[in-house]
Amino acid sequence: MGSVQIAAALLVGGACEWLHRVIGERLPASRVLLVRALVAAVVLVPVLGERWSFAAVNGAWIEETVRNVQRDPDIVAVLEPLRGLPAGRVYAGLRTNWGERMDFGSTFRGIHFYDVITEVGLDPVRPPSYSFSLNSDLIFDLNESRPGDLQVFNARYVIAPSTLAPPADWRPVKAAGRYTLYAVATTGYAQYVAVAGRIQPASQAELLQWNRRWLASGDPAAGRYLRVDWPRVNPAPAAEGGCPQPAYESERVGPDRFEFVVSCPQGATLAIKSTYHPNWRVTVDGTEQPTFMVSPSYLAVAVPAGRHTVQAQYVGAPYKVPLAVLGVAVLAAVMVLRKRIEERLDGLAGYVRGRMAREPGPRGQSLK
Repeated sequence: MGSVQIAAALLVGGACEWLHRVIGERLPASRVLLVRALVAAVVLVPVLGERWSFAAVNGAWIEETVRNVQRDPDIVAVLEPLRGLPAGRVYAGLRTNWGERMDFGSTFRGIHFYDVITEVGLDPVRPPSYSFSLNSDLIFDLNESRPGDLQVFNARYVIAPSTLAPPADWRPVKAAGRYTLYAVATTGYAQYVAVAGRIQPASQAELLQWNRRWLASGDPAAGRYLRVDWPRVNPAPAAEGGCPQPAYESERVGPDRFEFVVSCPQGATLAIKSTYHPNWRVTVDGTEQPTFMVSPSYLAVAVPAGRHTVQAQYVGAPYKVPLAVLGVAVLAAVMVLRKRIEERLDGLAGYVRGRMAREPGPRGQSLK
């Protein structure tokens, strides 16, 4: 989105430069400044007026919402215990259930508790703002009362209205006025799983349908996941059987890396609950292993029997730095050699116009 907006700004700048030159070439010098000012006013005043009005309304809504959030003492009280608890995602409902009621009473009813979770830097299970991730839309199928659903998303903590009757497996941690914080038993960001089948969807939409059927079945609660070959077949080996006695000793979580100490008496597939991408690099005891995708689109790796340290690191594409250096070099060259480039372009344009004037057209007429 950012690159599209930057490119649009460049196009607007190019159009304004063209208009600037046209006015300068066709009008006397005494009138150029006045005409340019009039054109700018005609073009920009309506746009700026609309933007100022839009910003004023949004500013009022933002200030009102911020005041309402700051006046709610229960927010800080219910979030405070999370600082000393093991890492895990936090679930505060969806737009399709009781999460919609956990807003802050502002005129703009678009800010809810799950937005506050994001703002304070916690890892949320929340309605997506965009659907770029392969598993974004599946969140609306989450049913917190169905066994296994919170485990799938590693929703280790739930913040719900105090009036909500919780499922039996939710353990109360802190009640604070309107809200109550619960802890739910999950394995964390990693889970030994059994590969119950293998699918090759033709599109992301088809993958969503497979995932919806899988989430609604009893497979997630039983630790049975689907191996996914998308967008192409992945030859990486996988252990199909599950782990009868899994142990999850420790986990360390960062913005782009995970580290786990896990063990299993037999070889099994370890699912890491982050969206799959081929740029993930996973090592088992320091040796890199091939990765593959499992439902709902998680990163997975085959781990041999025994106790192992598993590390996952997201590595950016190697061409990004050379492209950035090239971009800076091109920009510097254009700034230094601008006059020479313009002279060459003017010469090329004159040459093309001369050739077009000399060469006959389709019916013997000169091309103009």
